[in-house]
Amino acid sequence: MNEAQLNKLLDLGEQAAQRGDWQASKKYFEQAVNHFPQDVLAVNGLASSLLQLGNADQAIPHFERIASLLPESADAHNNLGVAYLIAGLYPQAEKSYRKAVELSSENVQAWKNLAIVCLKQNKMEEGVQILASVVKAYPKDIEALYLLGQCYHEAEEFDSARYLYKQAAKINPDYEPVKQALSNLPVTSVDSSRIARSEHAQKLAALKNLKKNRQKHSKPPEKSASEPAVEIRETSPSLEKRQSLAFYGLPELPGGRRAELIARLLGKEGYQTKFAQGIEEGDLENFDCLVFSQPHLSPDLINGVMACIQSGKRFAVDIDQDYHNLPQDHPAYSQYGPGNANSMKALNIMLQEAEWVSVPSVELAERMSQYNKTVRVVLPVWDRENLLWEKPKQKRAQFNIGWMGNAADRPDLWMIKSILEDCLQKIPQAQLVIAGDPMAYEMFENISETRRLYLPAASTEDIPYVLSQFDIRLIPLRETLFNQAKSDLPLLEAGVLRIPWVATPIRAFREWKEGGLLADTGEWCESIIRLVNKEKQRLQLGENGRKKAESRESQRLLSA
Repeated sequence: MNEAQLNKLLDLGEQAAQRGDWQASKKYFEQAVNHFPQDVLAVNGLASSLLQLGNADQAIPHFERIASLLPESADAHNNLGVAYLIAGLYPQAEKSYRKAVELSSENVQAWKNLAIVCLKQNKMEEGVQILASVVKAYPKDIEALYLLGQCYHEAEEFDSARYLYKQAAKINPDYEPVKQALSNLPVTSVDSSRIARSEHAQKLAALKNLKKNRQKHSKPPEKSASEPAVEIRETSPSLEKRQSLAFYGLPELPGGRRAELIARLLGKEGYQTKFAQGIEEGDLENFDCLVFSQPHLSPDLINGVMACIQSGKRFAVDIDQDYHNLPQDHPAYSQYGPGNANSMKALNIMLQEAEWVSVPSVELAERMSQYNKTVRVVLPVWDRENLLWEKPKQKRAQFNIGWMGNAADRPDLWMIKSILEDCLQKIPQAQLVIAGDPMAYEMFENISETRRLYLPAASTEDIPYVLSQFDIRLIPLRETLFNQAKSDLPLLEAGVLRIPWVATPIRAFREWKEGGLLADTGEWCESIIRLVNKEKQRLQLGENGRKKAESRESQRLLSA
């Protein structure tokens, strides 16, 4: 066979491939390979035809031959990776994709394929990080937006997934995968099964009265004149030594995650603990005390408290924010705050009947003392077992001024919106990073997209990674009763990662003090510019914050 005949077969094979006749395409390319086994076009055509016919195992040797014939071709290694991926050979696919991006760092498809194979192998952090980098570099890459949206969809971070899908839909409204993904997202609405109803409040009130009637027939010891009416004390997560404790909460909410962390830390120290979303068979008998986190948020938790009251079982309540003072613009106001009288009534009864109440700040403890005489301040902690807390910060060209929050925190960020916009004009080397709330990102549409970055909401485990993208953390808070009772958790998180901060001077932040600058409304821009321009002060504040955070490391507290 001469070269003219080879070219004829290649043309016929290509024509068959274009009309989707892969059997014919395979036949022509196979004839060409039989006579010219080193011809790259012929081998590639045969390999591609076999892959389209679902014969990845047969295609792989041919793609391997192309990679050996063209060892410096990023496309050759990328195509080999695709064949490995389809065949389910993920480690081999990853190796090929890494070779492709090593040869050509601009090969966007290879980067996306590498992200996919990382996700297939549960290397979630790297896969998401690659996709986020692609989206930042190529904001109109519809496939990258879709794939990153899929990651957050599967993690049930629906707001972030919806934002990414909608960005993709703006580019191509007819892109079918995005249309399907948007239709599969749950409708944003309040889960009515989670709202305390009148029957819950009524049952709790009845059980409270029953308990009072029982106490009438007993003679409790009289209170000493010197005994304080209210006890507020700070404790480590161990709460009471040598108790077996069961913790209950909603793991998707911060309060539930706080309870889950405490249960896990105590379990590591040899205590008998558990964490669940509601009491289970045997819990009343097997544990000394049951601790309910934000119990008014779930009928299952309310029923658990009722079971404790009815049986005389010891129980406690953990509250992580001041629900009694939720502002009217808070998303939970009409469900779990003053806008729902039944929810408030249920919460008050549970606080009053608990053996003790735990909270994360002294300010909140003082407020809860009107409902219970024993209030414990269990300050936020961090766990060194999450290796992301110790991961070295990556160097980057731009200076990142970061904010992390959700829809409830958006009005606080709005308070300094114009200040931030003016401030960024004075520091051209900086960009604004918004994490967690896509609508907060859209709020800054006056800032060029080249100077702002959005990072989707993160799971508890991934919070250190998101925060590591910040060079300064901003924590603005409006002057509301609700905000004034918040804990120092944001400063603790920043301190662990040596990130200096600028924050509103609420009580918990004033008491923490180390690692950043407290700023009233008129001082924000000056404070931000000072930290951006004074590297030495910034680094010193970061070290001071880390030193303070070390005192809240879980193992150190538990061993104390």
